[in-house]
Amino acid sequence: MSLLKRKKILFITPTFFPHTFFGGSIFSSYKMCIDLTKEYEVTVLTTNQQNKYLSPYQNIERKYKDIKVNFCAEELTGLFSISFFKYIFQNKKKYDLFYINDFFSLYGLISIMLGSFFKKKTILAPRGSFSTYTINRSKTVFKNLFIKLLIIISKNNSLLDFHATSNLEKLEILNLKFNNKVHVIPNLFDIDKYLKIQNYFKNRNIPKNKIVISYFGRVDPKKYFKLFINLSKYFNKQNYDEDYEFRIAGANTFYSSNELRDILSKSNCKFFGELNQKKKI
Repeated sequence: MSLLKRKKILFITPTFFPHTFFGGSIFSSYKMCIDLTKEYEVTVLTTNQQNKYLSPYQNIERKYKDIKVNFCAEELTGLFSISFFKYIFQNKKKYDLFYINDFFSLYGLISIMLGSFFKKKTILAPRGSFSTYTINRSKTVFKNLFIKLLIIISKNNSLLDFHATSNLEKLEILNLKFNNKVHVIPNLFDIDKYLKIQNYFKNRNIPKNKIVISYFGRVDPKKYFKLFINLSKYFNKQNYDEDYEFRIAGANTFYSSNELRDILSKSNCKFFGELNQKKKI
């Protein structure tokens, strides 16, 4: 009896593990690729930008667990990789699906164009790129131009789908008038890898009958930080403090120290700052 051939995914992303300089999306995409290898063959196509472990001017192949990763050199003064797109052209027939992680870069937009041209099943994960806040925060003209180009491409491409990590992100995609399918799949969190829940309560003196609501991520309006603060204020007004406790863990990348102190003083949140992976649990 012959074995079924596993389908192959080309995971296209401007940055990948161990480029942890770029934040939480690196960890979530790395974890996603590991899980995908249980059923698919996964190859990552990325660049060497900001990677202190690798030369930015060399093409390097690495393997992390069962993930094959191609780090492409950014030949043009460290800003753009010709070999990145050369790989797509030379290996397009190998893969059943292109998964494109992130959008507002030439790597994302051109990869979508190539997927459409080659008639390849493609999934785009915007990773929050289409929120009103992200679009209007900086380079608005450039971002709106990219979105208009994507709308044109998507209208004639039934093979293009979207991956949203929340219902809110799905709504952001639909608000831009895309008619393509949107699949909502949240980011994964492997809680079993860390401390047991019982030890969590024991080591931090939190009553077992109290529900802890936590905010994990950098302290930034883009991450809906103020929504979390307003939620804690609402619970406080409803006198729910005996049953709930609000905690914030993340680096402050937006507010001044005085601004953050003022925001926290008007809420009942406990702020722990930036924590490593184990301390988050």
